[in-house]
Amino acid sequence: MNRKPLAYIDVLDGDQARSSLAVYPDEDGSARLRIGRSFDCALNLDDAHLAAEHAELHIHAEPQATLTLLPSLNGAWQGLHHLRAGATLNWAADGVIQIGHTRLRLRHAAAPLAEELAPLQTSRQGLSSGLQMLLLLLAVGGLSAFEFWLGAEPDTPWSAHLRPLLMLGAAVSIWAALWALLTQLFQRRFPFQLHLRRTLLVLLGVTVLDGLLSAGAYIASSPWLMVPATLLPGLALAGLVVWQGRIALPKRRKMLNALVLSALATWLVFAWNAQEQRQYRWRPPYLATLLPPQLRAAPLRPVDALLKDAAALREPLAAKAKRDPQGNEISEED
Repeated sequence: MNRKPLAYIDVLDGDQARSSLAVYPDEDGSARLRIGRSFDCALNLDDAHLAAEHAELHIHAEPQATLTLLPSLNGAWQGLHHLRAGATLNWAADGVIQIGHTRLRLRHAAAPLAEELAPLQTSRQGLSSGLQMLLLLLAVGGLSAFEFWLGAEPDTPWSAHLRPLLMLGAAVSIWAALWALLTQLFQRRFPFQLHLRRTLLVLLGVTVLDGLLSAGAYIASSPWLMVPATLLPGLALAGLVVWQGRIALPKRRKMLNALVLSALATWLVFAWNAQEQRQYRWRPPYLATLLPPQLRAAPLRPVDALLKDAAALREPLAAKAKRDPQGNEISEED
């Protein structure tokens, strides 16, 4: 008669199980076994940092276990908490502990299964993945080349436009490769193309949205539209890190989200302080690229109103002129 395993103990390699030991219950519904390097141990591990009999594990009928550490030099780690020989710790289902250099995960039959994760990429009818990637590359490269062309001098040679495009391509490729290496470390696969596609999608979205916001600010004479345009790169980078992290670290989403939110809040604080001496916060003081006048939808203002607004800037500009870039007052001797 086949018995149902009470639990599995996974030996982890990254976030993936390198090997698993099925543990079957005794008559009372629980199970006991020893862990160590000795061949007498039910879970025999080839780890030089373990004692011959390193720990004794008692798996209960309910979804938890108790680990008692036997005499050893290294004890065990539960998260950031180090336990020495003689200590006893509660090991919850799906929890991870480290003994020596070996990370172990407990999967209990009585514990509810986690929800199935959404697929990283779905199969759709239509364009092949290679053609989609080519179109993304052309779109991002074309928009980037257009932006470089707008900001360049009229007599700039065409070869000068190629350099920033190559630098952008190298930066995007390195970013995707680093995330693929992180995924290889934790998930044992190297999805470079998937990371590259997500990076290009975010970059394309940022480029298009930034152009639309800038154009809207000019057409409607609404400078406040430049506020989200200024914040857009930082917000997009934070979103991209979270999106890429769903591939590389699917079981550490809460930790990754907390780190990204903390970094984003820190960036906002420093960015706010860095713009202390600017005339307007979170946006450039003027539009660097002007569209054709025919696209203006906002009503024209008379010249007298423009001169009146310019006169109102005299005192604030004079006050700013008396301070250095750090905001300190400039003495007359200086």
